[in-house]
Amino acid sequence: MQNLTLGEIISRDIPALTAIIEYNHDFSIGTVFMAYNELNRRNYVLSEKLLKKLKECASEHGIDDIYRYAIDVVKEKGFSSYIEYYNTAVSQKSKNKQENAGSNQESNNKYPALNAVSGLYKVLGIIIAIIGTIGGAMSFMGSTTIGMSIVIASIVIGLLLYASGELFKVFIDIEYNTRQWKNK
Repeated sequence: MQNLTLGEIISRDIPALTAIIEYNHDFSIGTVFMAYNELNRRNYVLSEKLLKKLKECASEHGIDDIYRYAIDVVKEKGFSSYIEYYNTAVSQKSKNKQENAGSNQESNNKYPALNAVSGLYKVLGIIIAIIGTIGGAMSFMGSTTIGMSIVIASIVIGLLLYASGELFKVFIDIEYNTRQWKNK
């Protein structure tokens, strides 16, 4: 039986929330009623079929009044209403995102040499592309073929150098995401 957190519930779309009610045997009773609360918050009206499923689920757990129980589930968490519970969860989620953004900054500072090499490759890529394009344009006066070859080669080399610089950033991001995944 899955017991989803409120954060997991509010991040799901309406079809996923209705599936929790429909397949209620796979979820804890608290999860089922939190999904119901979230659907109510979104002003979603349950179909007769889903309402019947919810009532059957409640009946199996000895719950007579689904509306009262939906409120009781929230009160068990220490909140007076689902909206209060929801707002607390959303503000906590926002706070966690801000903390994670700081952690990503730490990851970027964790590898100063890679960041320096990345920046160097990017700068060299831009410089080579610009100088090569200017030099190729000047060579057009002598030979069109040579000038065009210089322009194309300098742009390709510049792009490859710039992409190499970005590749270092990708490696740093992979390290950060792997560490975040490991810590969950």
